Amino acid sequence: MHYSVKQIQPIKMTADSRQYATVDYPKLRSVLLVLLSLFIWRLPLQATFSLAVQNDEYTHILLILPVSIALIVFRPTSFPAMLSHFRSRVRASLRLH
Repeated sequence: MHYSVKQIQPIKMTADSRQYATVDYPKLRSVLLVLLSLFIWRLPLQATFSLAVQNDEYTHILLILPVSIALIVFRPTSFPAMLSHFRSRVRASLRLH
């Protein structure tokens, strides 16, 4: 019997296929660390949030998550513009009174 060996041709990567082949390791590492920390701190977080839901004195704890997400999502460069807009609105409302 005669066996023939096929040569394997390397895959030619185009610019479009390269962008799907790359992995963004810093983002992946960040996501994994967040998931790990949530897993480690799940019981204290669960107790804290259940206390905030059940007791009216601790409902301010529920604001931490949306405010933190807003600070992470919004670009830091937009804060000065938002701050100046807020200051002008406060000044205008103080003049009316």
